Amino acid sequence: MRKTPALSLLIGLTLTGCSHNDTPPPSHAQLRPINVISLTDPAASAQVRFSGVVEAQQQAQLSFKVPGRVGALSVKVGDWVEAGQLLARLEDHDYALTVAELEARLAEAKAVQALAISERSRVEQAIRDNAMADVNLDRARSGAARADAAVAVLKVNLEKARDGVRYTELRAPFSGQIGQRFIEPHELISEGQPILSLHTPDALQVVVDVPESRLEAFSKGQQATVRWHNSAQSLKSVATEIASQPHPLKRTYSATFELIDRDVDLHPGKAVQLHWQGTHEPSSFCLPESAVIFEQGLNQVVRVSVGEAQRIPVSVVRQERNHLCVQGTLFSGDRIVVAGAHYLNTGDAVGTIREVAR
Repeated sequence: MRKTPALSLLIGLTLTGCSHNDTPPPSHAQLRPINVISLTDPAASAQVRFSGVVEAQQQAQLSFKVPGRVGALSVKVGDWVEAGQLLARLEDHDYALTVAELEARLAEAKAVQALAISERSRVEQAIRDNAMADVNLDRARSGAARADAAVAVLKVNLEKARDGVRYTELRAPFSGQIGQRFIEPHELISEGQPILSLHTPDALQVVVDVPESRLEAFSKGQQATVRWHNSAQSLKSVATEIASQPHPLKRTYSATFELIDRDVDLHPGKAVQLHWQGTHEPSSFCLPESAVIFEQGLNQVVRVSVGEAQRIPVSVVRQERNHLCVQGTLFSGDRIVVAGAHYLNTGDAVGTIREVAR
C-alpha cells in the first residue's frame, strides 16, 4: 500500500511526540529532609558555663577528742559563735578521778625519789670514808634512777589525764555559724564522732566538678560571673584552687571560685552557674562532629541556602568534646547540615529543613 505525504507527516509527528520524555522535577515530598543548626556569633559561642554548688570557705565538723556522755549543749543550730566559745561539754567525773589518782601516785613517786636520792648520797659519802663497798653505790644509783624514771612517767600520764579533762569541753575553732547538730544531750558518744558543724556563711565559694576534657578551660586567678535561678543580679568570683588529681569515684577535678561579692539570697548548698568568656579563634565556629565530612582530602560542611546544598571547605582549628571548631567561608546565621551531609553535593535540592538544638 502506498503512503500518502499527509499520512507520513502525521506518523512522523506522532513518533516525535512519543520520543520526547522530559523527567519532571522531584516533588518537595520526595526530597530528603535534613537537620540543620544556625551558626551564632563566635564570641557568643565562646561563653563557658559550668554548674556548681555554693560552700562556705571555712567549714568543719566538730567532735570531741575523747569518748563520754554529753552533759550539755551550749548552742543551737543557727547560732553565731566566736572563736574559743564553749559549744558543748562531756561529763568529766571519770576524767577528774583519773587526774586525782595520778596526782597522788606522783606525790608517792616523788617521795620515793627523794628517799632514793638521799640513800645514794649517804652511800657515796660512806664510800669516800672507806666505810662501805663500791657495790652498794651501784645499787643506790640504780634505785635513784628508777625513782627518777617513775616520776617522769607519772608526770606524762598526769598531763595526758589533764588533757582528757580539757578535751571534755568542745570550743569553736573559728568564728562562724552553727550549721547542724548531730547528737542530743545525755547521749554516749565515741571519740571523733561528729557533734556540730560550723561554717562561715559570710565568706562563700563555688565548687564545680570539671571533666578532664574541659580542664584546660580553667586557670588559677581567672574571673567568672555567678548566677542562679530567678536571680536578677550576678556576682563576681575568682578561681583560687584547681585540683591536680581527680576524685577517686567521680573522676572529675574540682575547681574552687571565691565569691568577691555577697548576696543575702546566696547560702551554702545553693546550686549556681558560673559564666565567663572563653578563648576562641576569630571567625571560627564550633559544630557537632557529624556536621564535618572528609572527602577528596578536604574537610567540608554543607550549607543550605535558598533550598539548595552547598559544600564549603573548612579547616579544623580545635577539637572539643563532641565538637569540632572550624574556619572557612562561614557567617553567623548560616544553616549547616548536621546529619546526612555526605549525601548532599553542591546544587542538590533539599526537602524539609528542621532546625535542631545545638
